[in-house]
Amino acid sequence: NNINNINNINNINNINANIPNTNANINIPDSQAPQHTINTKQTRDNNDHDDDDLASSDPASSHESASSHGHDDDDDDDVRDFFQNNNPTSPTNQDNNPPNPNTPGGISNIDTTSTHTTPEVSQQQQDETSQEQDHIQDQHSPHHRFKFLHALDEDELDLSEIGYPEKPLSIEETRLCDREMQPWLKGTMYRCKDPTCLSCNTNDQARKNQLIKVLRKPSRLEARLNLLRDKFPANSSITLMTVNTGQIHLWLNWVCSCDLNKIPVRDSTLMVATDKNAYDIIKSNGFTVLDLDWVKEIRFRIDPEYEGAKGSGYNGHMQGHSDINSVTIIIANDIIQQGYTLLLHDVDIVWITDPRGWLTDAAIHRDVLAMFAPRWDALGVANSGFMWVNSNKRTKIFMQTLENLLPIKGISDQQLWNALLRHFKFRQIGMRVLPLTQFRLLYDHILRKWNQLKDGAIVVHGVSHRKTYRLAKADLWFYNETCSAYDKNIVPCDGDYLADSCEI
Repeated sequence: NNINNINNINNINNINANIPNTNANINIPDSQAPQHTINTKQTRDNNDHDDDDLASSDPASSHESASSHGHDDDDDDDVRDFFQNNNPTSPTNQDNNPPNPNTPGGISNIDTTSTHTTPEVSQQQQDETSQEQDHIQDQHSPHHRFKFLHALDEDELDLSEIGYPEKPLSIEETRLCDREMQPWLKGTMYRCKDPTCLSCNTNDQARKNQLIKVLRKPSRLEARLNLLRDKFPANSSITLMTVNTGQIHLWLNWVCSCDLNKIPVRDSTLMVATDKNAYDIIKSNGFTVLDLDWVKEIRFRIDPEYEGAKGSGYNGHMQGHSDINSVTIIIANDIIQQGYTLLLHDVDIVWITDPRGWLTDAAIHRDVLAMFAPRWDALGVANSGFMWVNSNKRTKIFMQTLENLLPIKGISDQQLWNALLRHFKFRQIGMRVLPLTQFRLLYDHILRKWNQLKDGAIVVHGVSHRKTYRLAKADLWFYNETCSAYDKNIVPCDGDYLADSCEI
């Protein structure tokens, strides 16, 4: 049959050999016609990647091939015209200019002079058509890749798809002392043969469990959440600090720095006091402060005194500091779970400029911003004394896990923060360390060059020991007679902040 077909075609070619027009139609009986006819020129136009050989024999197709690969202005105009012609809401089509039937997706055979009535299209169909056209336009846009990335809303992602826990982890699930899963850095408190850490530091576990139990009492939690909703607008940022009487002078210095620099902070700050005297001072200065009813219910006393760290960094009052930062983590978790942005804040800090606008911009597409802890041991690299935490699906799970781990925390909350940020389950937390030029740390070597380094600083942290001395040495002690919060009965070190005996 194939041979007969070829012979028939050859006979027809011989009959038409003298016809000048080689593109004349050839009438072949249906029974002998090939199943698929191929238009060579059309194939060449639609398969640009195979054009190299074909274009050499066809100047016209060579030009078309070059145009299809180019990005000149004519191409941009064609794309723009295509979308305009196929957009039912565009001004061009509203002026009865029909779509180009030769463009992809164009509508052909439209009789613009016809007077027949077009069937009505429902609003739902119009919306669907508009969305489909927007999607097509996004695909052709040079920025469509970024638009699609933004369309992957992190709150709608299945967290398991990015290797993130779908629920908060327990102490047993975290295995913070498992050396094969968690590095044991120098100085770590999570160095225990028990992978869960539960067989170590048993003396502190009852204390932390009692704090969680009292603060998580349903009636107390409801009252606390009502306070948040009443005092702070939804989706706003809340600055959180916890303080006792022993460090109240450092907090008052922060208040005075904000007042001096005309930074409004009273309506966006939540204070947690751990004793009655601190509570009264905070309240008298116009700040929102958590009620003290929980303090009366716990079965131990949170130390109201403060003594600066010496030598090994431990003293008899450090347990009170550990209790304070444990309470802070619990309340911080409340703030994140309710959708607020959290600014976790130590009291030994001053503001030169309001940092919240800077932090808001820097936190786009990030979860956590942390002041730098320039250490290579277990206490680095995040300084938990100044952290900006966005509220989202990931941070809600992270913060609840952090609270779950409080019974094995030990003294330092900073070690716990860094251990969990390094944990392989939480590698998807997007964290940025804040730059030192804007967020300064008053270490000794910084103090010696402070006059050269202070320009550009917007927040300064009196880290380490002798905090009052460091702030005063850098001319950052604002708690004086010029401040409305000043009380001569709360002046530390008898006003001699630079004395060797001033260690707080």
